[in-house]
Amino acid sequence: MTPAERTKINMGKPAISASFSDDYSGINVETVFIMVDGVDVTSNAKITDTEISFTPTRVF
Repeated sequence: MTPAERTKINMGKPAISASFSDDYSGINVETVFIMVDGVDVTSNAKITDTEISFTPTRVF
């Protein structure tokens, strides 16, 4: 996951991503979501079979 949890970032719009895998049953990407500051931003994220990524449109 980038940036790492509780990391202090000096950029206003850092790219946020996380990788995932499950060799046994697989990942149901329909259930993957991302929340930033308590807001669900999944609709603005890119989700693949192995990763979710999001770049904020506003400065945090």
